Amino acid sequence: VPLIATGHLTAYASPDEWNEEDFETDIHACSSGPTIESIGQVDALPPDVFEDYDYAALGHIHRRMQVGSSPVHYSGSPVPTRVGEANVARHVLDVCWHEQEDTSVSVESLKVPTWRDIRKLTGPSDEVIKQIEAMDVHA
Repeated sequence: VPLIATGHLTAYASPDEWNEEDFETDIHACSSGPTIESIGQVDALPPDVFEDYDYAALGHIHRRMQVGSSPVHYSGSPVPTRVGEANVARHVLDVCWHEQEDTSVSVESLKVPTWRDIRKLTGPSDEVIKQIEAMDVHA
């Protein structure tokens, strides 16, 4: 039986994996910027804490990524939750345990269709009203 972990936390193998959009909330506010041990007010775990696991499903980061070559995966949020995520493909992960193949775990990323648009409207109120009136919300 595979050993699986889940958690709503942050884990990074290296700063190269960071994306500034991962740190937009107040909980990540940090004047000195994120470090591998601490991202703002939230501590980040090294992925090697999961080295004995076959798969670790983590939340908190809204984009799809695997942490280094570890078994740690973020599927990302299945729907965009803020304007900066509106044009980024959303995913769910299909995780399969292969009992006949030395209990290996495979992970396949499945694209989620876009069900709603997130739009940012700017300008004086009369301009914003015109933008709203011009939207095709029934498409």
